[in-house]
Amino acid sequence: MIGVGLIAGGVVAPLSCDEVQSWTPEGVAPEVLEGEGEEWTLARLPWGEGALRLTRSIPGDGRFEGQVRALIGAAQRADVLNSGRTSGRSLLLGRRCASAWQLIAVSSESEELPEGWELLLKRVAQRLNGIVFREGAFLDHELRLFLAPGEAPHPQAALPVLEDALEHALVAERRIKLFGLAAPPLPPLPGAEETRLRSPLEVADRIQGLWLVALRASGVAAEDVRQLLSARSVADALSPSEAAYLAGEEQDPRFAHRKESLHTLLWALAKAELLGAPRHESDLEGLTKRLRRHTPAAFAENAALRPTEEILEEAAVHYACHGALAQGEPEDPKGRALRPEVVRERTLALLWLLQHLRLGWDALEASL
Repeated sequence: MIGVGLIAGGVVAPLSCDEVQSWTPEGVAPEVLEGEGEEWTLARLPWGEGALRLTRSIPGDGRFEGQVRALIGAAQRADVLNSGRTSGRSLLLGRRCASAWQLIAVSSESEELPEGWELLLKRVAQRLNGIVFREGAFLDHELRLFLAPGEAPHPQAALPVLEDALEHALVAERRIKLFGLAAPPLPPLPGAEETRLRSPLEVADRIQGLWLVALRASGVAAEDVRQLLSARSVADALSPSEAAYLAGEEQDPRFAHRKESLHTLLWALAKAELLGAPRHESDLEGLTKRLRRHTPAAFAENAALRPTEEILEEAAVHYACHGALAQGEPEDPKGRALRPEVVRERTLALLWLLQHLRLGWDALEASL
């Protein structure tokens, strides 16, 4: 087998064999060798005198994470070889690879490649809003050179951005201006087609865990919180750092504002009416009253998330707001009235909900 390209795609919806067939000459039909239906993992395309093979992997597959790490490493090495350091290009590529929901490896059974195979590569990249790695070079969705060792990028090469992702970024820019902030130089968050929200049940359980951490951070005795944790059976909803915190006796300033994450996920689950501007701390007593009314099972029953577009817009706004505040003290008095700790915790909760970069809670927190 000769590898001819690896496509890292951000779109969640599986690439179907019918779509692949529509991009090949008449009479060329995929034969699924492994998997079934949308869950295919290996397909063969008899084409001309030979055949192409498409291997599909997704998060959770044994090979997926290793391939993603290899792509990120290749981007960093190419950048270092070109300039002696990593730059924006390899960082953007790294983020794009870390956000991929499917990888499509294309290989050939012979050295002679069929006429039109590059068009297939391009169509797959466009469908998945992805990037292509081929012969040590990174190409964009139009197969223009984006990054390679010893080569200048194509002047028009760019990583694709979905229309709604760009719209959310523009909305965020307008909204944070109302807070007296200027938009920071951040890449847009993914669009709806590239987003797989965590399940309502997972969010409901996470809310229970955040509540107990917030109670402990507010001064409730460690043993009382541990009793609640045991009674509600939500230990699995804690992050590793939170589990260690609740197991100990000492307070930790890192958790002083967990109630803001709690409030944010309650809003996302439509259990709180609105977030409001991040100028004030949340009322833990009021949030506690809501949660004490229900057992975890009753709380999770019929849980449903707000529309994805609504969550994505709030995530874009808070992500931009956090980035702007991280640049320094705002000059505008309206910006100085914001609470950075509230913005940060809300951003953390929303990015976790979006499965941003597919990172866990603690890793996301460390990245902010």
